[in-house]
Amino acid sequence: MDRELGRLDRRRPRLRRPLRGQEPPRHGGALRDVHRPGSGRSARLAPRAGRSQRGRPRRGGGGRVSAGAPWRIVFTGPESTGKTWLTGRLAAELGLPFSGEAARELAESAGRALVPADIERVARRQIELEEAALAEARRCGAPAVLHDTDLVSTVVYGWHYNGGCPDWIERAAAARRADLHLLLLPDVPFVAEPG
Repeated sequence: MDRELGRLDRRRPRLRRPLRGQEPPRHGGALRDVHRPGSGRSARLAPRAGRSQRGRPRRGGGGRVSAGAPWRIVFTGPESTGKTWLTGRLAAELGLPFSGEAARELAESAGRALVPADIERVARRQIELEEAALAEARRCGAPAVLHDTDLVSTVVYGWHYNGGCPDWIERAAAARRADLHLLLLPDVPFVAEPG
């Protein structure tokens, strides 16, 4: 994976931090009062550096985040690690909007495995799904939106399986970076997805 992410890092020097080789960020109290079943408490996002006291991003954060934008939290990792299940469960439990995985949706609707020519269609649909979830978060005043995956995964899979990825997708992935990526690891037996 370093090979695929390395290309994204090298070609986009404007990124604040490299995608590859990062240690998990310390949340510094960003997540507080996390819900525990039976505790009667629900999660809330607290202000972090660069955020106003209302928890909304301040202007001047590289131009990527606008005032009033909800946190974008992405679940990423290899197949069969529970991303879809976890995203859906957390969204339901916390009352947050979420977006699904475009590649899965398109493969299921086509009734076949995706091919290299599908990558641009997957990227466009992923952007649509993310934007719909963000619009819902803004509409209902949700502090965060959960994404089953994002364009960084599309770039990685493009390079890994196809030996390349269209430049516009790499640029969009760099411009649309989430506030937090949660990497899920395969700690249960692999179950191949249909198709």
